[in-house]
Amino acid sequence: MGEDDQCCYLISEDKITGERIGTCSFMADKNNVYDLAYCVDKKHWGKGYATETAKALINYAKAHSGEKATIWVNKRNAASNKVAQKCGGVPVKESSYIKRGTDQRYEDVMYEIVL
Repeated sequence: MGEDDQCCYLISEDKITGERIGTCSFMADKNNVYDLAYCVDKKHWGKGYATETAKALINYAKAHSGEKATIWVNKRNAASNKVAQKCGGVPVKESSYIKRGTDQRYEDVMYEIVL
């Protein structure tokens, strides 16, 4: 998707049709902790693509000497919380923020996966 010194951005596609399914990214820090992110287009929800994407990112991190992976998820996003748990994620931290330009507060949980 573009060049960035700190983050690798990718587009996920259907293996057969090549149709774009969503996006994903990862950043690795100096301690070999990979912060993972994924997003699936709404028309593809419920098909297992988020889990497949997250597992592929985790496998990449393992293959590149990653020691841990983290995934931040909105507490109210039940499906994404389930994906993080299916991938072996354990909740280790919570955070909240107010979305810029609004008064909406969002609550997040960070899942950690030991690789």
